[in-house]
Amino acid sequence: MEHAPAQMRFVGMGELVVSRDAKVQLACVGLGSCVAICAFDPQTRVGGMVHVVLPVAPAQHDGTIARYADTAVPALVTALRRAGARASNVRVALCGGAEIFTRALLSTRIGARNVEAVRRALAEVRLPIVGEEVGGEEGRTVLLHLATGAVHVRSVRRGERVLSDLGGAT
Repeated sequence: MEHAPAQMRFVGMGELVVSRDAKVQLACVGLGSCVAICAFDPQTRVGGMVHVVLPVAPAQHDGTIARYADTAVPALVTALRRAGARASNVRVALCGGAEIFTRALLSTRIGARNVEAVRRALAEVRLPIVGEEVGGEEGRTVLLHLATGAVHVRSVRRGERVLSDLGGAT
């Protein structure tokens, strides 16, 4: 039996996507200091990805809540629940948070700050991180396969590898 190829759905900067369509793969391409949060409920097969750009939303922002770690995580939980996921079943993998410009004189440590903010926000909503590849000095691309919950990560230096199996037994 032949399987139809997966439909790639790219998750842009400051974007949140949730789906229960097993034919879809969610992808964040070229993650540098940004952090991709991959979330999956293995029982309901609902998954999502959010592409976090900055750690904390300013008091006055443009309403793009998925752009900021502190507002993206609660929005992701809400979107997953609306699609049928049970928060108590959701498992998470993180990717990104690199310091691409570490040699620059004015390093802001934005990658590390993004990772810290994402971890803090996930702890507040009690979502377990079961896999991560964060930090370092190279960009990455991450894929979440909604058919299985597998999270793959690619980088120039290390090639492609499985980061986590969010679809495994909880």
